[in-house]
Amino acid sequence: MAEVVTQEQLGNFTVRQFLETSGASVARFLADGAPIDQSIKVTTLRSGRTCRVMRMEVAGRTAVIKHFNRDVAATKPAYEREYNLSRYLEGTGLTPRLLASDADMRFLVTEFVPGPTLEEELNEQNVLDLARELGQWYVGFSAKMPVTTDDTNWYDYLSRYDDVLTEKERLTHRSFLEGLPIREMRIAKNDAHTSNFIRMENGGLLGLDFETALVKPFGWDLLVTARVLVMEYPGLINDIVQAIMEGWGRGTDAIAPEAFHKLLTIFVLATSFKAMTENRLRLERSLKAYNAHRPKSAARVKTGFLTPYMPNKLASQDRGELASFRAFLDQRAHEALSTPPEPIPQIVREKSEDPHPAMQAACATCLGFCCHNGGADNRAYLTTKTLKQMQSLDHKVTAEAIVAAYMSYVPEAHVEGSCYYHGPQGCTLPREMRSNTCNNFLCQSLRLFWGKVDQVPSCDSDILIVASKDGEIMRASVLTGETHGEVDIAPLVEAQKTS
Repeated sequence: MAEVVTQEQLGNFTVRQFLETSGASVARFLADGAPIDQSIKVTTLRSGRTCRVMRMEVAGRTAVIKHFNRDVAATKPAYEREYNLSRYLEGTGLTPRLLASDADMRFLVTEFVPGPTLEEELNEQNVLDLARELGQWYVGFSAKMPVTTDDTNWYDYLSRYDDVLTEKERLTHRSFLEGLPIREMRIAKNDAHTSNFIRMENGGLLGLDFETALVKPFGWDLLVTARVLVMEYPGLINDIVQAIMEGWGRGTDAIAPEAFHKLLTIFVLATSFKAMTENRLRLERSLKAYNAHRPKSAARVKTGFLTPYMPNKLASQDRGELASFRAFLDQRAHEALSTPPEPIPQIVREKSEDPHPAMQAACATCLGFCCHNGGADNRAYLTTKTLKQMQSLDHKVTAEAIVAAYMSYVPEAHVEGSCYYHGPQGCTLPREMRSNTCNNFLCQSLRLFWGKVDQVPSCDSDILIVASKDGEIMRASVLTGETHGEVDIAPLVEAQKTS
């Protein structure tokens, strides 16, 4: 049985343990009587402490296995929610078909559906179209969910959750919210992350991951979906809310469309920018501290923004993992060469061919937090389509040459816990060889920079860039013109402690 898996050990919750206890029975089920020899392949798609998602290929058939960790008590209700919603949605075409399940071992087997996730598709040009599609998807989803009656209003309901709307925000909109009755409660997906939707070959959407589903007021999923999209594109708040409403095409059981539209807007403004508000206060303290302790020759800094933080500790490459990566590249390269060459693609950043100096400085200060998922599980996000670009440049290129080219850029040491190509000076791959994900991804800090909202600093003066983790400042730099330099963080750290 060939495996392409990560090697982390989480107690007994490992791929090997699953294969030893349940793998053979799942493989026989999928094979459906066909011979099983050495053709079984298991690939880890996503892995964590409580749940692992794997793809199993056997006898020409592919399925996805979602396995919950039985040693974690909270996974029992999570498994039950996943199973129950899969059953509720049977035959709707809204989610992959459930093929098998095992409540004792806590795993489900669903059909494998090839296609990109909305996270991979999403960009500023199509976000409104996708918002409409998600609104439409939730029409079908909500129609299949069990309904219970209630007799409350949105003010009383939201008052239970200070992390949604603060008391001040609730009081500001109290009269309006009290006038919005809640008569129906339905199971909500309650997880609107764009990675949990797949684009099918026929153009439709499939929803994934229902373990966080909860009974919520009718229409709740529209609120959390709008929040997710607005956090991606904060400059399009009104347009995103309007697009979701167009896809939804209604109000709720007891709220007219125009009132539901206003509720969506209030919710999104309050929740999407709450973290930004907290960050702004932290940043203001950092600006004051920097100016108070800056070198005499340095200008006062008026603006700045926060970035994520990535430790830059280096580690040697794992030779066993690199061998597995080479095998992965070899498979993808042969797949790439199995069809005729395509026109030479244009590899460009969605936002700009020439990144703004502030963006470059932000990335240099962060040192690549966005790269940390590019390792064993995601294989630098390289796909058959990415490798096919080399065939477009040289029609006679061989699979061996493609693999050799990609392996030649793997540094001896990379940032610990990060992508194979994440070297001490950043990505070692030329931009034209990187995946579209790597070329186009912008973290929330950089999306805010492009969003042109009032939290984004002006670039007319020096800019302070602060990299932090869990609210703790770890690194900082100042951008002057097109050059930047690292600065002492001690005054900034002290300012956070004394505030």
